[in-house]
Amino acid sequence: MKDLNNVKTELKSAILSELREMKNSMFTDMNTIKSQLTDLNLKCSSLETTVAGIRSEVNRVTHEQETMYSDIDAIHQKVEHLQSTISTQATALDKLEAFSRRDNVVLYGVTEESDETHDLCKDAVISILNAHVKTKLWQRADIVRAHRLGARDSDRVKPRPIIAKFCVTDDKITALKHRSALKDSDIGIANDLTKLQREELSNLRSNGMDAYYKNGKLITKPSDRPDDSQLPRRGRRYVRARPGTPSSSTTRFLVNMSPATRAGSPAVSPTRARVNLNPVAIAGTSSLSPTTTRVNLNAVATQADAEADVLTPDETEPMQSS
Repeated sequence: MKDLNNVKTELKSAILSELREMKNSMFTDMNTIKSQLTDLNLKCSSLETTVAGIRSEVNRVTHEQETMYSDIDAIHQKVEHLQSTISTQATALDKLEAFSRRDNVVLYGVTEESDETHDLCKDAVISILNAHVKTKLWQRADIVRAHRLGARDSDRVKPRPIIAKFCVTDDKITALKHRSALKDSDIGIANDLTKLQREELSNLRSNGMDAYYKNGKLITKPSDRPDDSQLPRRGRRYVRARPGTPSSSTTRFLVNMSPATRAGSPAVSPTRARVNLNPVAIAGTSSLSPTTTRVNLNAVATQADAEADVLTPDETEPMQSS
């Protein structure tokens, strides 16, 4: 009996000791957990403060962005208004410039002297008018001034154009109406157009339209020029006979220039060359008909005595208007 009591006492003591250790361990773990929870709460509070700061910054940036978009819209409206104003002013300035040029013409192909002055330019214009525009006896008083366009260049093949200002607008219109007579003498005449007008004509040409200015108004019509597939092959040249040759001035030839012929003709320029055509030089041809004739330049270049102008297909004359 005594042994049983001893066993109970020892067992009870062991159990109590184990419970005390478990209690102490639980208290330690709880304190650790409390400490960790405290740290976690502190971190959460800090995180909430950071998130609130970020949210405030985002709201500020959003507000600034909306303000910026509003400013950009206002700037766009101002830019559009300024562009419209500039366009209107440019159109008005172009009209004023065109009005100031209303009595001007530009002459192309007029021989240029090495020591030419403005007075000599005016004399040359008067001489051309008296020779080809025989509506009256032209005098120096009919021309306000005349001079060459562009800087003098000793390497230039073609003469510089002449710009001439008439005293009377009707005289200018009369001169333009005689462009065909002037063209027969290899002299071109055209209106003095502004830069915007020239650009407009160039754009219309590139879009397959024929255009010119008449009394300050733009006239357009579909172009009847052949497309690239209908143009002559490379190496061909159009030849217009000069007045006084056995054919009329409207006779045109399609000359087939071989590479050997072009290589042996140092006087031939990239855009305009002069060759001599003699009807006798063309085998089997006693006279030149006004129809298109195909000849070989090799057969006629050695027996030449009648001058003709060779116009390359890519040579473009100035846009003329009346």
